[in-house]
Order: sequence, then C-alpha cells, then structure tokens
Amino acid sequence: MKDEQGIPNCRNCRYFYITWDPKKPYGCRAMQFKSSVLPTIEVLEADGAICISFRKKEVNKHSPVKSSIRKNVGSNLNLKA
Repeated sequence: MKDEQGIPNCRNCRYFYITWDPKKPYGCRAMQFKSSVLPTIEVLEADGAICISFRKKEVNKHSPVKSSIRKNVGSNLNLKA
C-alpha cells in the first residue's frame, strides 16, 4: 500500500521487520539494514527515490492464529484416566 504521495508503507511490506535494537527498531530484510525511522523514509532521504524493494505482504485472513491455537490445544495429548 502506498500513501497519497506514492511512498510505500513499510508495515505492509514482506521485508519489513521490528528489531530488538531500541535505537534502530525498524529493519528491511531486502536491503539488509536497520533504522530509527521507517526504512522507506531512510531510502527516500538517502537516495532521493522511492523504495523499489517494496513487495506487498501476503496475509491469510481465513486462518487467524488465535483460533487455530484454540482448536489445537489438547489435541496432541494422550491422557488415560
């Protein structure tokens, strides 16, 4: 997804991730760097162009994690009374 200026939103990109580094909490796996701002902003400031590595994240809306966990809880237990 791009904003009204045509800049991709990193949060919708398959390469975006949150790091454990409090000083650089945002990362881009495609360009292999961490940043204190969203990677797309970092690329725009450094290169003067929009990010060309953006790939829309694929999300499976039909199998949410919470419901699948609830269904499988206890299914692998082998208890005898």
